[in-house]
Amino acid sequence: MNGDALGSDPGELGAVVRFIMVVAAMLTAPVVVSARDYDCGDFSTQAEAQRVYEDAGPGDPYRLDRDHDGVACETLP
Repeated sequence: MNGDALGSDPGELGAVVRFIMVVAAMLTAPVVVSARDYDCGDFSTQAEAQRVYEDAGPGDPYRLDRDHDGVACETLP
């Protein structure tokens, strides 16, 4: 740049416009909340824990079924 106003160079203006577009996209992008890690202590009843266990799909990602019998948090009422 030689002291002229910003944008007098078409290449510079293009870079500024691209930068603004990237920033705008970042500001308007949805925020993804990471999945919560549940423990049996997070539930009042076994039925609540069972719903989360079943909704999580295969693999028991929250480790709610310690003995792998398909029943989550068996010690809860």
